[in-house]
Amino acid sequence: MGFQKALGLMNVVTAELQVIKIGLTLCKHLNLTKVKLFSNSLEAINLLMRDGRVDYRFRELLDETRSLIYYDWEVNLLHAYKESIVVADFLAKNANDVGHEVVLMNSALDNPRDLLQRDLEPHY
Repeated sequence: MGFQKALGLMNVVTAELQVIKIGLTLCKHLNLTKVKLFSNSLEAINLLMRDGRVDYRFRELLDETRSLIYYDWEVNLLHAYKESIVVADFLAKNANDVGHEVVLMNSALDNPRDLLQRDLEPHY
């Protein structure tokens, strides 16, 4: 499953944190009980997994996203290199075309079938 949403202008870490929060919110609304979430931002992952008492400019976003991670379900937040999540990269690059509403992609996309195949290949 994937989604698209135009986020506007923001730094990369804020955008990644927003995307993680949106993805987890979608999964929660879909009543999923096991979620594997891949991010190519080690900085965003590290911010989410650190102690939340730090005064940080993403404080509210971090707290809201952490509450979703520790919701009553199983979430695995995993790092993945950008080259191994090319479908997510494709969706992100084309998100401005869909506007500020969340567009859920719950089936295979017509255009990036070759990207799906590349996601399945090992990357070292």
